Amino acid sequence: MRAGIPISFRSRARVVDLERPASSVFGSGATGTLALPVPGDTAVGLAYHVAVQVRSETLRTVTEAILAAAGFRPVDAALVGEVLVEANLRGVDSHGVPRVAGYVSMVDVGLLNPRPDLRVLGASGATVHLDGDRGLGIIGAREAMDRVIRMAGASGIACATVRNISHTGMIGWYTMRAAEAGRIGIAMNTGPSIVPPFGGR
Repeated sequence: MRAGIPISFRSRARVVDLERPASSVFGSGATGTLALPVPGDTAVGLAYHVAVQVRSETLRTVTEAILAAAGFRPVDAALVGEVLVEANLRGVDSHGVPRVAGYVSMVDVGLLNPRPDLRVLGASGATVHLDGDRGLGIIGAREAMDRVIRMAGASGIACATVRNISHTGMIGWYTMRAAEAGRIGIAMNTGPSIVPPFGGR
């Protein structure tokens, strides 16, 4: 396991005049400096880039605290922190901790329910269809994978679908969860059309 994760934060916002040492925010193991945006300031101004190296455990703790402050249940904040930090550890920074700011913004404007009540819309022996209650996709997708892991133990194969959720984070996290349980997992999600198929335009 690596000692730390290099995290890059990019933003377009005015920053406070004083740069704080990273150790004052993330603890003594952190290196680099951290420039903080002015809270509530939406004006586009000075662009800045700050790189900080942080221990994965510390980053998980900070991530959980931010999400809990945004209204997530502690158990869900811990789950999201685990998934995002795992993405950073695997070099998939696009699906790591930098996502937190977007999640919090979505909560602030009412696009994301931080305390979803997942419910089963339909189920049969080897299938289940869940509603995610406008929650973070990480919460709904983990529940779906855990259900199919259990169901596959009885039927040999199982499938779950989840609707009404947002970003699911690093999709490979769910298949790794299946592998840890001795299963073969396949996970996929939908999204906007942003990559043309091979030979397409």
